[in-house]
Amino acid sequence: GIGIVSAASSTAAFPQERLVTDGVHAILEGTSQSAPHVTGILALLLEHEPTLTPTDVRDILSRTATQDEFTTRTYGSVPGTDATSWWGYG
Repeated sequence: GIGIVSAASSTAAFPQERLVTDGVHAILEGTSQSAPHVTGILALLLEHEPTLTPTDVRDILSRTATQDEFTTRTYGSVPGTDATSWWGYG
């Protein structure tokens, strides 16, 4: 994911442009940010409805995901962000 707002560690140094105006959240990207958010959503979803199948969960996530000007950005759509520019590719 790109542009994911996450809690900022009080001991981490973030560039000013990455900090949200509240000073306690930062705008980050990558699977290190998106995976925990999705995992938390899935945990709450399955706690509420434990009989859901993996297909049910996928369909619910796809059907209820927000589509906006932020979700259209992907790696490669912004100059210098092709997959080979990022640590861990391949």
